[in-house]
Formats: sequence, C-alpha cells, structure tokens
Amino acid sequence: MRRTIPAWQVVLSDLALILFLTTLAALQGTSKEAPGLFAEAPHSHEVAVYRDAAGGLALAQWLESQPADPRLQLTVLARFSPGEFEQVHDQAQRLASDAAEAGKPPRLVLEPAEHSEVLVSLAYDVPAAMSQAQSTRLRPDSLAR
Repeated sequence: MRRTIPAWQVVLSDLALILFLTTLAALQGTSKEAPGLFAEAPHSHEVAVYRDAAGGLALAQWLESQPADPRLQLTVLARFSPGEFEQVHDQAQRLASDAAEAGKPPRLVLEPAEHSEVLVSLAYDVPAAMSQAQSTRLRPDSLAR
C-alpha cells in the first residue's frame, strides 16, 4: 500500500526551507571582524589622467586646467613591479606632495603589478557622505527653485 503525504506538510517543509535559505543569505555578508576596518575604495571612471613626463606640464599646471569640482577626487595611483617599490613610492610621494601644495589633497594608492607606472587621475570617487552633502550645493539656481 502506498502512503500519501498530506499537502500541508509539503507546504510547511517548503516554507521552512525558504526561511532557512533566506536567513543564510542574510548572514552571509556578516562577519565577526570589526566593521569598517577594511573598505573597498570607491572607484569611478577617470575624468582626466596625468602622467609625469619629461618636457610635459607640471602637475600644478595640469591641475589648474582641470575643472574645480569638489566632487572630484585626486588619486595618485602607483603600480610597482617586484624590485621597483622604492623608486615608484618616491615618485608617487613627490606627486602627492605637489598635488597637496596645489590645493588638491590626494589619495595615494600603491599596488603590485607586472609593470611599474605612476599616474594621477581625477574621478568622481569622493565618499558618498561627502558627495551627497556637496551635491546639494552644486545644483544650479534654476533647479533649486
């Protein structure tokens, strides 16, 4: 003789499984480490990129030619290959100092790579809290009314 399972038991087991999977998915993003210790750096596509080259513009001159938008974040990105860390770090520090002297405090990012390079970029990478506060001040008068 074949035994049939009542429909309510099947529905109840399905709901229990759904509840378990939903709870598991919610807990997946939590950890026991202190929150905020490591945060992914914000990143957007660059608006402008500067590379230090002999005979080219100085960083201060290049910064003067860029738009004065407080939502733009200046980033000195230094990629270093094995054995060239010191040289790349020194060049990145020099560019970061030049940017700070020009009135644009930089974010300095150092990362390992196959080929060494140092570049300066402007992008809309300002942290969300700052950009929201500043974006309300940047609305044209016609939109604010």
